[in-house]
Amino acid sequence: MFDAMEELSELSESLQADSLTLTLPKATRFIARQIEVFSARKQEGGEKYKLAVAAVNTGNFAGVCLMQASAKTAKEINKQQFYQALVDFISVRLMPDSDSVLVQCVQTLLPNTWPSAVCVEYDETQLKEACHLFLVPHTSQLKNEYRDFKDSRGEEIGPSLRRLLSSVHSLPISTAECERGFSQMNLICTPLRSALTIRHMSSLLFVSIVGPPLMQWNPTTYVNSWLASGRHAATDLGKAKSIKPHSTPLGRQAIWNCL
Repeated sequence: MFDAMEELSELSESLQADSLTLTLPKATRFIARQIEVFSARKQEGGEKYKLAVAAVNTGNFAGVCLMQASAKTAKEINKQQFYQALVDFISVRLMPDSDSVLVQCVQTLLPNTWPSAVCVEYDETQLKEACHLFLVPHTSQLKNEYRDFKDSRGEEIGPSLRRLLSSVHSLPISTAECERGFSQMNLICTPLRSALTIRHMSSLLFVSIVGPPLMQWNPTTYVNSWLASGRHAATDLGKAKSIKPHSTPLGRQAIWNCL
């Protein structure tokens, strides 16, 4: 259980990465690789499993003596059945057969899925289907760029083909990005700031989600434009309204004087 939960937690964190770095082919490879790992562990088991087996054989774990359990609770979990169940459930997370056309179109643009020997007209039919799915015009320039892309094994990418690749990489992988947006909205719209308009809320969300870090933001340009438009700084009291001195009750003054 420890080995499996450790692997699943790492897979979950990988699939919750930023949408700019996590693409559909990469996410599919993450899940397929995890299936391969669990399939391999059906025979040997993981690191913690081996430590547990050694502890049971020696009757000692980390300096603690192990007690023999009753016959009803001493049944060992079948690791082959356990890992096979994990493989089956994770396989469901892959794209279904109904989206096999989309998978083939995506694999057309991935050099690591190509065979060792690629012919001249390899997967050009799937290229047309990919252009149809992602609303990119299929032109002679795109066809020639794809052939150059195959000749260079993915090194040379033309502008038309780059547009198609950008469309493929923009496919959402999970709802993690949406959940992060809701979290930022809850941080911005608090009970003390409930009067924010939709326009201001949208602008603040855009800055907090896709904006640069606060330490890298230089406000000089915006401050200069603010002052150039006729506004004044918060520390400029020259044209501000006169502030009446705050009057303190006599009773409180007497207490403070005593203290």
